[in-house]
Amino acid sequence: MATSDNMNIGINVTGNANQELLKIEKNVAKVTAAFSGLKQAIAGLALGSFLSSAIKFADTMQDLSNATGIATNSIIGLGKAFQQNGGDTEAARQAIIKLTMSIGDAADGGKVAQVAFQKVGVTLQDLQTLSEEDILGKTIQGLAKISDVSIRTKTAVELLGKGAKGIDFTGVAAGYVQASAEAKKYNDAIKSAADLNDKLEDAVGKIKLSLLQALQPAVDFFSTIVEEGNNAKMIADGLAIAMAAIAAASIIKSISVLIDTFKGLAVLLGLTT
Repeated sequence: MATSDNMNIGINVTGNANQELLKIEKNVAKVTAAFSGLKQAIAGLALGSFLSSAIKFADTMQDLSNATGIATNSIIGLGKAFQQNGGDTEAARQAIIKLTMSIGDAADGGKVAQVAFQKVGVTLQDLQTLSEEDILGKTIQGLAKISDVSIRTKTAVELLGKGAKGIDFTGVAAGYVQASAEAKKYNDAIKSAADLNDKLEDAVGKIKLSLLQALQPAVDFFSTIVEEGNNAKMIADGLAIAMAAIAAASIIKSISVLIDTFKGLAVLLGLTT
């Protein structure tokens, strides 16, 4: 009899234990699935953010190229050369902007700029006939040839701005040409991405203007409330309009986020060419 009772107890205990284990396994599976979904969502957001950042980078490069007359591959090449020789891409960007200003200053008769260009082998004739990109190349090579470090630094700052201080232009001259040549394959992709960014920003701008137009009744309504005093029915109607406007604004924001993501996906999939 005792043996039978012990067996029943053992079966009950084993059965309960199995049920608890099954519950634990199910809970673990649910948690794992939840974390898997979360990881995928985070990965998707990270990818969208990264691609959006890449699109904005391309747009910035293309805008700088359009403003200065220097090809995007040369801008990227100078940035890489600066990074490898004591500077960074922002210093390179500022150097390009300053160089175009120095070219204009020298062309207008600025003696300081003219003398500085002469030190790097860029003549007045060069300033009148060469492109900004060619002048950039000659300036970099000329700076590398100045043996006196103090004169080289002074000249670099005069032509390229304060960000040029501390840059090893011997190293920049050695790496700039190759880095620019290697980046040339990205020119078309950068232009396509920049064009897409401009078109999408224009589209988003039009949507926002349309939203403002749609919100005008709400704005006019609340202006009437302020002018004529509070009225219960008017307030209720106004709240309904406001809620609809908020919903519309939320939709527009969601569309903007999706557009940022699709910007990157379009370039990644080659849909912009």
